[in-house]
Amino acid sequence: MNYWKYLKKPFFRRFRVKWEWNEAYGDISIWEKVEFQSKSGARLRGIYGAALSKKVKGNIVCAHPMVVPAKGFFIRNGQAEMFRKNGFNILLFDINGFGESEDGDYNLPEDMFAAGKFMNEFSPKFKTGFYGVSFGGAMGVCGCAKEGQPYESAVFESAFTTLEEFWGRWLITKYWVKLGYVLFPKTMSEMRPIDKIKKINSLKKILWVAGDSDKLIPVEMGNRFKNSSPVPSEYWIVPGAGHTQCYKTAPQEFETRVVKFFTDTLK
Repeated sequence: MNYWKYLKKPFFRRFRVKWEWNEAYGDISIWEKVEFQSKSGARLRGIYGAALSKKVKGNIVCAHPMVVPAKGFFIRNGQAEMFRKNGFNILLFDINGFGESEDGDYNLPEDMFAAGKFMNEFSPKFKTGFYGVSFGGAMGVCGCAKEGQPYESAVFESAFTTLEEFWGRWLITKYWVKLGYVLFPKTMSEMRPIDKIKKINSLKKILWVAGDSDKLIPVEMGNRFKNSSPVPSEYWIVPGAGHTQCYKTAPQEFETRVVKFFTDTLK
């Protein structure tokens, strides 16, 4: 019996629905369906999109925020097309329990690790970068701290520092997080991004991105990450951007900064 399925309900229940391709995402035939195994115990499912330009610059794995569209977030908001037209192969995948992926345990950083490993094997001619937003960004920090992590560089947008800081404003989930530390101390310790950032030493560079109007993930969290990073880091604060809205708020500057970042670090 998968007890984790029930333990995750207080946090994820309303975001975990049956996933179907939305017509607003365009033509699904331009994507290739893929799946791979994670040490979280889940079979993860996603879609691979080849670069739309003749010159390929690298691979990008995108980890979604805690939203109903899951991997569809990047298609709906435009980042998927942005990466592909600028010469990057991309992998959009559903974190375990979301979208089309199976339910696994709560060691979500393993999903980030598995996605990068899969991308390196699926597209071995090019180096792989990581782009994670909010929930996906925070778990990406933890995944990139693991020994043998598969990424060259990473963009972490609106990543939270700890589960208790993020969920602390809601009474029920606040105490559920505390209970998790009592019942599953080892697993919960693997999901403390502000601690894990200190163990990231194999990335070439990190770009932190945040919106100055984000009420869920304050700019201060990004400052703490940058100050704790053992590898070169930059921090871009997007004026007027709310939570997960940095690309939609400043698409041209986002494209310029992020494309240049990955072009330089995936050489």
